[in-house]
Amino acid sequence: MLVSPSDKPAAVYGKDYPLRQAVENPLSDAKRHIRHITVMDVARYAHRLKDLNILRSLGRNDSGPLTPTSSSVGMWRLTDVDTLNLYKPLYLELNIRVLTDDEVIEHMKLMLPEWRRTHDL
Repeated sequence: MLVSPSDKPAAVYGKDYPLRQAVENPLSDAKRHIRHITVMDVARYAHRLKDLNILRSLGRNDSGPLTPTSSSVGMWRLTDVDTLNLYKPLYLELNIRVLTDDEVIEHMKLMLPEWRRTHDL
């Protein structure tokens, strides 16, 4: 799964540094906007979803595994949970083992207008 990181301003090391950095190393710019979800992210999201009563613990004393509060809630997309993240990331699962680079790019190009429309961006 991938997620866009928070919109933190780029570090400034002179007026043209962010632009120069993007020109010198486009990969660093891509890594700033697209990153892997970490185990820490998953733990934070699970805790937040439990606080929002979207997930609940099974078993006594909240010690069991987490599960959605209903089957319909289980089908919600994390992207649609407005209070989960203020910067509205788009959570995706991307299977790069079965897709070529060109297929990934083509699928993203086709889906981006749909995602922007459904998320009012």
